[in-house]
Amino acid sequence: MLICPNCFTTFPELWPIPCPKCKTRAFPTDLAIIGIIKRLIKLGLKINYSCCYTEDDDVGKTTKIRIEFTENYPPALFQDLPPEWMVYEDVDINTTKRFTALGCACWHPPGECDNDVVEFDKMVTISNLETWLDGRDPDAYKALLILYGCG
Repeated sequence: MLICPNCFTTFPELWPIPCPKCKTRAFPTDLAIIGIIKRLIKLGLKINYSCCYTEDDDVGKTTKIRIEFTENYPPALFQDLPPEWMVYEDVDINTTKRFTALGCACWHPPGECDNDVVEFDKMVTISNLETWLDGRDPDAYKALLILYGCG
């Protein structure tokens, strides 16, 4: 699915396209992390891509969440993230432009990897980041982005 960062309209497309309502470029996301995405945008952060999926491993399953920003934000903006979350810098292989990303990987061991357990673990992980984001002041973040030259 896609979400518009301007009006928060979601629609079921596969590739980034302009939003049918406001013509802003929408980006891919997953319904499970819409709350996180909206909170990050309200803080003034620009997102390029996000995903949430669970894959089978040789032993158990792993749920992965990744949020890629359009900018290379200072790590100081992401201090004290919940324990399962991390911030890192990545590089676009096509443009060699550096950008910041947030991510987590939750391993679900054998015996604890049925759909109910996986969905509960995913909900807790997402909720932890949403709670952390709720503790951020949007005006302060927007001011910091300007000071860091990202706004």
